[in-house]
Amino acid sequence: LHDALPILPPEPWPLVEATLRKAYGAAPLGKFVSIENKPMASASIAQVYGAVGRDDDGAERELCVKVQRSGLRELVRADIGMLGFGADVLQQLPRVRNANPRGVVQQFEDNIYEELDFLGEAARMDEWNRIMRELKRSDVCAPRPVHHLCTQEVLVMERLHGIRVDDIAEIRRRGITQEQAEGKLIDGMHAWFQCLIRYGFFHGDVHAGNLMLLDDGRLGFLDFGIIGRLDETRRRQVASYILAFASRDFAQLSRVMATMGAATAKKTDAEWQAFAADLEDAFAPFLAGGIADIDYGAIITKMIRNSARHGTRLPDDFVLILRQLLYFDRYARLLAPSLNLLGDPRLLLTIGAELAML
Repeated sequence: LHDALPILPPEPWPLVEATLRKAYGAAPLGKFVSIENKPMASASIAQVYGAVGRDDDGAERELCVKVQRSGLRELVRADIGMLGFGADVLQQLPRVRNANPRGVVQQFEDNIYEELDFLGEAARMDEWNRIMRELKRSDVCAPRPVHHLCTQEVLVMERLHGIRVDDIAEIRRRGITQEQAEGKLIDGMHAWFQCLIRYGFFHGDVHAGNLMLLDDGRLGFLDFGIIGRLDETRRRQVASYILAFASRDFAQLSRVMATMGAATAKKTDAEWQAFAADLEDAFAPFLAGGIADIDYGAIITKMIRNSARHGTRLPDDFVLILRQLLYFDRYARLLAPSLNLLGDPRLLLTIGAELAML
């Protein structure tokens, strides 16, 4: 993990030590050669500490120790109860119903409990690294967990050194060219799509703090608290949706959305044409110009209008995927302002090739 990740107010060290004591017994710090008592990163779920210790093979290595905040599960249960009540109220409003507030809360509940299971996160990091080996992707990795030190509330992993993909000043200072940085990002996106379409498994939170240009030249994916899984039918739908979107084939996009249950099927050619035209009006801005030029307020207004006209409602897993695409596109435009990743032919080629293998 990179020392310059954003810091939020951490828990006092005695509370952190109490969590470690609960996980390891009476002498928690004896599990490590050394451990820092000031976090390198702190967020709403956990804080991360630098340490030195033994990996699963017994070798001494630099490690990161991710420690869950105390009493978090009780707080989460209370928050979800309140959110569920609010969603039930909103679900009764006709103009809000298609936004699926209950589904949004359910997705949040599933994600948050998945994030709180650090043993599950360690297994997902192993799964990602195994898939990268099968794909022969030595250029992309996740930190390797140290299993004999992992518990449900403590995740110990190798320490990776590098810089965030959006730290443009540091990228330039290190002499990394625009072409090199762009190439690494696109390679990482290709690996992400290969994993999604071929294996039905994907990292579901690729914000800049979780994506790093590593000092050894690899691209590192961090934090596997949120992941997605898709069956083969859904993987085909995802690939078809993105191919239609990126190639500006809004007529095909309208058909794909109906097939996957994200829109009401039409009865006449005129209705299909009207649906395609409204999709183009709403989504074409993502495929043109710079990200700073996008008027999200106008796009959201058009999406709400389309929901009323055409019964559109993207399934939760599609929303999660599209959010990652927007992350990738944002980083690409930071590294190369003229690059539009969502319309890049390399994206189409990668998805097309993987779809052909299903």
